[in-house]
Amino acid sequence: MGLPWAAALAQKGLGRIDGRVVDLVSGTAVVNAEIVLLGVGTRVMTDTLGKYLFPEVAPGIVRLLVRAGAFPATRVTLALSRGEAMTRVIELDSTEAGQSIGTSLPGLAVTAPRPPTPRYVDFERRRQIGRG
Repeated sequence: MGLPWAAALAQKGLGRIDGRVVDLVSGTAVVNAEIVLLGVGTRVMTDTLGKYLFPEVAPGIVRLLVRAGAFPATRVTLALSRGEAMTRVIELDSTEAGQSIGTSLPGLAVTAPRPPTPRYVDFERRRQIGRG
């Protein structure tokens, strides 16, 4: 027996996409990831469990763009049928992000003129007050 919302979506000719966004390496939820339904511009954010929902999506080829913190932007392409309720786990690869964040920079030599000796500093102080 089908769910009531599935029948309603099928009558409208729409589908539904939901799921989670997780870190590929650790499997943990990616919180506050932005998912954009390309071509339409609809945007949703993941919740504290990494869950997202697009309740009404036109059937056909659906392209999503997922952006989150230090993760590289990820594109996902789906084929959605009329009235279909699709659940999709999107995995973001933290290893690529880690490589770009941990990039080492070449060393830099910093040189400065030698500071004056304490005796010279004392001489300048006395000269300014007239006790040279």
